Amino acid sequence: MTVRVLTEQDWPAAARLYAQLHTKASFVADAEAQANFAKVLRQDGTFVYGAVLNGEVQAMTTLHLMPNVTYGG
Repeated sequence: MTVRVLTEQDWPAAARLYAQLHTKASFVADAEAQANFAKVLRQDGTFVYGAVLNGEVQAMTTLHLMPNVTYGG
């Protein structure tokens, strides 16, 4: 298993994982959802990592790096 930063090309795999968190009625892997995934990937300081096994994304997590205001940002 390897861990890597996901890209917009990983949307189909991400959509399959997101769908497991929702009922079919509440999540639609449509163009809007894909655009929102791409928007998250473009956020400064945000990284979506995927655990990949045999070329398939098995799990993912999001890391947000934020300035620390209390220590001078």
